[in-house]
Amino acid sequence: MRREERGIYIDPLSRYNCVKALKMAKAASSNSKDNTPSFEGPRYRPNWFGALLCFGCGVLLLVAMLDYAPSQTEWMQQGGKSEVVNGVMRQVPVKTATAPNLVGAVGADVSFANFALLGGSAWLVPIFLLWMSYTYVRSARRSLVFQPLS
Repeated sequence: MRREERGIYIDPLSRYNCVKALKMAKAASSNSKDNTPSFEGPRYRPNWFGALLCFGCGVLLLVAMLDYAPSQTEWMQQGGKSEVVNGVMRQVPVKTATAPNLVGAVGADVSFANFALLGGSAWLVPIFLLWMSYTYVRSARRSLVFQPLS
């Protein structure tokens, strides 16, 4: 037997299971919109900060890699000269006549590290950053690339 108390009944066989006796009425239709499917995907807001950050880093890295020459970085020194300063002998890198990188010494060093670690696939890193800036602004779900796949 069930004992009802204020809308809650306690089943004596399972004392820890409490269920409300009163249930809410269901709507006539589960679709609140008229003549539209209920399975629309969520609409995401553009992430402008991420887009600008990826776009800026991608453009700077692309310019640094396009203007890179191995003699621009001190990591690829071909030689040096020895100088004695205050009784201490030091090895000083010799600067070559190569023009500096358009992004600066940091751009030359990042380009060298990128090429040394990734090789020819290093060109994909700025392309990836530019693609990420595009997807931050426009949802990847609505992108033209993904439409044939779905």
